[in-house]
Amino acid sequence: HILEDFPSHELCLWLTRLGLKVRTSQIETDVPLRVQVPYDNRGARSQNERTHWNLNLGQKVRLNEHNDIENAGQSFKLDASTIGEVLRPDDAACSLVIGFEGTAATVRLGVWWLGAAQRGAVDRLPLVNVNPTPC
Repeated sequence: HILEDFPSHELCLWLTRLGLKVRTSQIETDVPLRVQVPYDNRGARSQNERTHWNLNLGQKVRLNEHNDIENAGQSFKLDASTIGEVLRPDDAACSLVIGFEGTAATVRLGVWWLGAAQRGAVDRLPLVNVNPTPC
């Protein structure tokens, strides 16, 4: 029963990489999309502050001011002032699709980010809520 100990979002990623189909309800049922995280309202890891990182469908988000979108090989230009919205899950890619106002650009945020954020595993979150709520 090795798979029982494997986080579902990581299993989803590996199955997809192997070319296997993944159940379409994976993200909606297995991964909470609103989590408490040890980050401030600008998405920087903090010893003193905790916020809710809410990636539920319809939530307004923006890129972190310290993003790496240029080095990610994207063909569009976005900055931290551009407002985005969580549009839908992409179960095949184990990610959430984020659309941005005034552009046809979308980005995918892997659901693994939610677990990493809860653990404080990265220095900065890639996206922040437009109206973050402290814990």
